Amino acid sequence: MIQLLPETYKFYWKHYKEMFFTKSLEVVEHKYNAKDDSMSLLLKNNDLCNLPNWTNYECRLKADWFHKIKTDIQNEIQQTR
Repeated sequence: MIQLLPETYKFYWKHYKEMFFTKSLEVVEHKYNAKDDSMSLLLKNNDLCNLPNWTNYECRLKADWFHKIKTDIQNEIQQTR
């Protein structure tokens, strides 16, 4: 049986003054932009969500993100051989 690779992972974020992570999106990739202090989230349908003033926020990534990164690294290593 072929195991499907995870395409997305859950990206949770909150304002630093809030107690709980109440906001989340299913994303394909996230990237911090230091020039304008924003976090860019690439969604599954290729939409881009931009979170401004990122220094006022924090994120939480769970096991699905770590699994996706691990799989991506393993695929990249196999391609270079």
